[in-house]
Amino acid sequence: MELNTRQFLEDNPIRKRFVPFRDYIDKSGNQVLSMARLAKDVLAEIPDQLLSFMKSRGIEPRPALSSSPLPELHRHI
Repeated sequence: MELNTRQFLEDNPIRKRFVPFRDYIDKSGNQVLSMARLAKDVLAEIPDQLLSFMKSRGIEPRPALSSSPLPELHRHI
């Protein structure tokens, strides 16, 4: 199935949300901390957005895999 980008964008309006970076600026001026706080909040929205997209497309999750023990990785090192 080929994805037609133009059709996708027309059928699914993209919700753009601009986050004011000034709300995330650390008072000490630490840019790394400021960017980390912003990234944390932005990335936290992904699960809900993904679920919303999947539901809008009628995509059901696959059944869970049987629980089997993980291979012992230390043997391979």
